[in-house]
Order: sequence, then structure tokens, then C-alpha cells
Amino acid sequence: MINNQNFPILNGKNIGEKFLMNNAPASRRFSLSTNIMYDFMCSMVDYNKRNGLSPEELGNIVGENYSKNWERSRTYDNLLIDFSNYVIGITTYVELVEKNDTTLVVKILPPSVSKAWKVTRNDMVSFTQNMWYQIARNMESDCTITDDGRYWTVVMNKK
Repeated sequence: MINNQNFPILNGKNIGEKFLMNNAPASRRFSLSTNIMYDFMCSMVDYNKRNGLSPEELGNIVGENYSKNWERSRTYDNLLIDFSNYVIGITTYVELVEKNDTTLVVKILPPSVSKAWKVTRNDMVSFTQNMWYQIARNMESDCTITDDGRYWTVVMNKK
């Protein structure tokens, strides 16, 4: 029986009672997925820092590569739509501060950085800003991130 709207975890008939798994709420699954993605990003920044590549340089490389997937003819308007949809998929808190024909400002909950990584919060700001800047630049925009200690404020302005 499916007791909620999530995709169920199906326990096969050969699973013993002690090993049965219950379904998790969609919000819990989303939170876990987000944490896994951020851990991957932190691990990538950590590895590259230890091998001489700064978070800024790594962000530029990742952003340049990723921006090749964004068709430039889709215009700034599409960047606003796509990025607005993207941020709701990467964090559990999104506050739309401003959105118009030339500016997008969102406040998001940034990744929490595990002590397991030799990565600072500032490293993650630098990596992410440079990555998103390269994508925004390809779409005739810019991108800045400021960190108030609790949230990141992301600003994209049409050039």
C-alpha cells in the first residue's frame, strides 16, 4: 500500500522483517539529495585545493564547461526562468527578493560545509560565484553572491 504521494520503496518478498524499509517524506528525500550534492561539491573543491587549483579557478572551469549546455540564443529572459527553477532544486530555502526584466535577486540557504573537508564557507562562495558567473556571462548577464553569514544573496543583472 502506498501511504503518500512519494515514489514508494518496495520491499521484496524475500526481505526479512528486520530489514524492511519505510518510505521517507518527499521533503526528507529532497534534503538528503541536496546534502549529497553539496558534499560532492565540497569534496571536489577540497580535492582541487589540495592539488593546487583554487576554488575560483575550479568554479570558472566548471562554469565554462556547464555553460556550453546553455544555448545562448535563449536570451536573458530564459536565464531568469531557468535559474529561478534551478535554485528551488538546490536548497531548502529560497526567497525571491527581486525579479524583473533586468535583475534577479534571490536569497538562498547555502551548503553547510562538513568539517571532513578542508573547505571554508568562503571557498564555496568563490567556487559557486565563479561557476554561476560563467553561465550568466554566456547568457549576457553577470552574477554576484554575497554571504551575510546565514544566507547567500545571488544577484544576476542583464548586461
